[in-house]
Amino acid sequence: MKRKQLLTMAAVVLTASIIAGCSGKASGAEKTEAKDDTQASSAAVTELVDEELQEEAEPAGSEQSAEEPQAASTEAQEAAEGEAQIANPWQEAQTAQEAGENAGVGYFKVPEDGTETGIGPLNWYGFQYMENLAEADGAIGAADLTVRKGLKQESEDVSGDYTAYAYEWDQTAGDWNVHCFGNEEGSTMKAVWLSDNFSYSFIVRGQGDLYDTFGLEAADVELIVSSTE
Repeated sequence: MKRKQLLTMAAVVLTASIIAGCSGKASGAEKTEAKDDTQASSAAVTELVDEELQEEAEPAGSEQSAEEPQAASTEAQEAAEGEAQIANPWQEAQTAQEAGENAGVGYFKVPEDGTETGIGPLNWYGFQYMENLAEADGAIGAADLTVRKGLKQESEDVSGDYTAYAYEWDQTAGDWNVHCFGNEEGSTMKAVWLSDNFSYSFIVRGQGDLYDTFGLEAADVELIVSSTE
């Protein structure tokens, strides 16, 4: 549409110039001047048309297309940096002892696989570690159980659990004073205790509707604590 308007303008200018140059009453000098004006006008219009055609020849959105690869590259870099920042620090081990040694917390012992408790057998299905922290993951009856050992200098509570429980109390288990947490009084869902330079913890979680209420009785708490080193 724009090109048609320019071409129409060119035709009008040229026609007007020719009419002015061809007027019978004009002198020879005037005719020469009119001819020069006609040529100048034609050149100017031709230049404008060429510029418009060049602009139309350029692909639409070329500037945006040039910026898109750079934006995509930046997004990919930010995504890679985000993944690096949240990389999993845990590494797997074959045994609790291996997890403890690789974590730098020395000997790590948990109750033997198959140990009977008041709610069923205790079984382990995995061990892992990170710097200064070793973990054993298993089940006690139908509930999930996690036991940890870490350096006391790092934290006196190495459980990684920040749940606000309804109740807190202390219990004696062998030579250790155990700080217990739960949502029902006397039913331990989390326990923390200290020994020498190390901090220990266990967390137990029931299945389904029992997730927020299930806990261990005092005898099972003592069994786990006394069998963990």
